[in-house]
Amino acid sequence: MARPKSTRKSAAGTAQKPGHRSADRTAAKSARRERYGITWLAMFRFSDPDWFARRAATDLVVDTVAASPWWNEVDHLGKDAMPGKPRGSVEAMRKAVAAAGRERWVLGRGSPGACVFTEQGEAWFKIDVMAGYLELGAGADGEVFARLGPAVLTGGIDAVVALRDAWKDRAHLQFASAFPVAEPSFEYPRVEPRRTASWTLRSIVDIVDPTFEPYDDDETLLAESRAIAKARAPRGVTRTVHDGVVVLRWTDDPRDRAAVAAAAGRHEAWLVNVIPTEPEEDF
Repeated sequence: MARPKSTRKSAAGTAQKPGHRSADRTAAKSARRERYGITWLAMFRFSDPDWFARRAATDLVVDTVAASPWWNEVDHLGKDAMPGKPRGSVEAMRKAVAAAGRERWVLGRGSPGACVFTEQGEAWFKIDVMAGYLELGAGADGEVFARLGPAVLTGGIDAVVALRDAWKDRAHLQFASAFPVAEPSFEYPRVEPRRTASWTLRSIVDIVDPTFEPYDDDETLLAESRAIAKARAPRGVTRTVHDGVVVLRWTDDPRDRAAVAAAAGRHEAWLVNVIPTEPEEDF
């Protein structure tokens, strides 16, 4: 099976701009603002490359988004880095996603352009339907983030676990994590010399499924997932297990930027001793 067009190693770098193929070319036109928030990324891999041909599968994705804290915060829907239109009802979105097949959808807040440059709004949700894969992304900052608070973490955890439960026999959870983002940058205590890894080093939530057997050699993150699930988490980390899926939550309230920075630093210091890493360029 071919690898998806979105890959884990580049995911954190592009998470703030779903649909980055077009966005990168016109980034200078996007107004930047100071911000701090949380981004989620998750990937599922299916045994059937045409998993999206089943209406029930794409309906479940939309219903999961509609049940999340993000649904009432986003008001525009766009696809493939195009300006969005008013979102409409859950059923209208179900029909659109089902009819499109392989497509990248972005729910944005406040304007059509927020579906292209998600940093223009304070909430976004991405659905990337690919042959054999589904990638989900979500983010919140500003007033939305201040209002939702811990629900940004709890809502993401609930969504990922619900999809994994529904698709346990049809798909593998490749990874899921939540991590802080900021403009111009998010600073936290780094391990020196600096490292990079296939897993986001500054995560404050990790969700791993160590239970499945790989379809083939492409499932390179399974070893990392099993290592993360097996490793003893530091004191203060909330570890829960749901039908074999391990959830590590490194902080309670993500609005506390200092606490999140400390948690991200503890996560990195722990993770570099759990999974393989490489030297970061220029360090």
